[in-house]
Amino acid sequence: MESLMQHIETIIHTDWMLTALAVVVILAITAVASRIATHAIRKIMSFNKQKNLPASSIFVNLARATIWVLGVCIMLSTCFNVNVSAAIAALGVGGIAISLGAQDTLANLIGGLQLTLFQIVKPGDNITVGTVTGKILDITWRHTRLKNSDGDIIIVPNKMMNTSTLVKTDPAGFIELSVMLSVFNNLDTVAQAIEEVALHEASQVGPVEEVPHLYFTKIIDDAVVGVLEVKMTKQEYVDDATDRIVRAIAPLTRQETALQSSQDQIGALKDFMDNYEAEEKKATTRKRARRTAADKRQPRSAEWKVLHKLRLKPVKESAARKGSSGS
Repeated sequence: MESLMQHIETIIHTDWMLTALAVVVILAITAVASRIATHAIRKIMSFNKQKNLPASSIFVNLARATIWVLGVCIMLSTCFNVNVSAAIAALGVGGIAISLGAQDTLANLIGGLQLTLFQIVKPGDNITVGTVTGKILDITWRHTRLKNSDGDIIIVPNKMMNTSTLVKTDPAGFIELSVMLSVFNNLDTVAQAIEEVALHEASQVGPVEEVPHLYFTKIIDDAVVGVLEVKMTKQEYVDDATDRIVRAIAPLTRQETALQSSQDQIGALKDFMDNYEAEEKKATTRKRARRTAADKRQPRSAEWKVLHKLRLKPVKESAARKGSSGS
């Protein structure tokens, strides 16, 4: 028994146990530091009100990788007495070979850094790269994730983003119309009429994601220039909605007809909504009336059937008596 205890104490007090404990502690500290740094960077990016900091995840990944590389270097130096500087110098030739083999990975990494540091594009932008069009979801250290109008996720290498022609486009389903009004009075009334008419006409084509908004940009000699923005849910609705909106708002852009037309359009829309609500009420009333009539129309009871049979019985007896008297 004493020899067994001595053997266990010998194992516990060996240097490799202390080394393993030091490795576990250093790696645990590294993991905690990486988690804290990741959380802090994401918080800073999310609370950036000026929107002048890149919001892609490439910096989160780089910070995490840097902390882990430092942690491993400290572990090798402290626990295994490895000269990290000499090891890096010795790996110089091997690093060149590795870099040649991983040049696509390095090109994607550098391309992602260029896109985010110079803020060429950012998450939320709508872009076209080659034959691919979509909204940027995220920029990682290897690729950029896009989402097209059909909801498909498209992966584009960062190297392609830098070597191909990149075009920033309007969001899918976005309509932007330049409006020139020869109206200088009652601009609020006319603008409200144009927005309501645009909403009504766009709704006839398809679902509207964002209500129309008209804002004025400048004044020229005989007109006020503005921009009307409408957002449809799908790109396929844009052409038809644009055509209907232009045809409907054209009369509202003229001085002699703007005020009267705007009032007529608003009145027509109100009449349409009133008629719609009245028809809905009539349909509801008719449904309730049918239900009430169905409830009142109960099946004939057994008592009624008995009374009906009793009423017919004397008639049958009298007929039988007539037959017997005749015989």
